[in-house]
Amino acid sequence: MKVEFGEPDHGWMTIEVTVEDSTVAIDASYVYPSVEQLAEALVLLAKTATERIVVWLLEPGEIEMRFASGTTGRVSLELWEFRDHRRAANSGEFRLGTTGDFTTVCVPFVLALRDLQVRYGPTDWESRWTRPFPVEDVTRLSEIIRDR
Repeated sequence: MKVEFGEPDHGWMTIEVTVEDSTVAIDASYVYPSVEQLAEALVLLAKTATERIVVWLLEPGEIEMRFASGTTGRVSLELWEFRDHRRAANSGEFRLGTTGDFTTVCVPFVLALRDLQVRYGPTDWESRWTRPFPVEDVTRLSEIIRDR
């Protein structure tokens, strides 16, 4: 699995998620706190069995990243695309999915977040994305990975 964040510019950024030979490119808007929610979700997934949804605004559509972890240490990820913010039940289109351990499913997101942090300092990041970078959660994630 591979995750790449493109260059944030004027509140827009492309996120590419690749599983085997399938890639989903998300052209996301800054309007939702998606980067912060992603970092927070990854911290929780590393610590406990939980389910978390991170929503990326496409304007007008949305992509849901649905993460779930169980007591066995397995983590699943599904990407669902919706035509608008209402995300009515059974109206989404399944785009991509995978299951594996934390290292397989979540660490690629952590590495992509750390790459963003290195590429753009806090001031440059905020001027491009208009929201603060989740430094504390990314630092916590780095510690979790180091200690595994």
